[in-house]
Amino acid sequence: MKYYDSCKASFEQEKNVCKSFSGKIINNDEEINNAHDMLLKYRSISENFAQLYKYELYTINKLIEENNKNYAKLVEKLKMNEESRIFFIKCNLEKFSKIHEEFTISSFEFLNV
Repeated sequence: MKYYDSCKASFEQEKNVCKSFSGKIINNDEEINNAHDMLLKYRSISENFAQLYKYELYTINKLIEENNKNYAKLVEKLKMNEESRIFFIKCNLEKFSKIHEEFTISSFEFLNV
């Protein structure tokens, strides 16, 4: 936000200087030097904020990249855990099915005897 504000202030200062000097005949170099120094000051401030903005953007992108890597690892662990649970339930249901089938067959045999 500071970067955009400083760029806007620099642009506004340039417009003000252009307006103040347009149509004027300038006799002394001091006014020109002061206006030039002021513009350089505003541009320097906005450039500093631009560098800070780029640094913060780089930092955020690195954090996002790191979080995406960690997220992928966690999703893989979760996937493996769920697959293990599904396999466990499947095996137990198969065992139950076999036991139930044997029970049904033996109960029919018992009734037939």
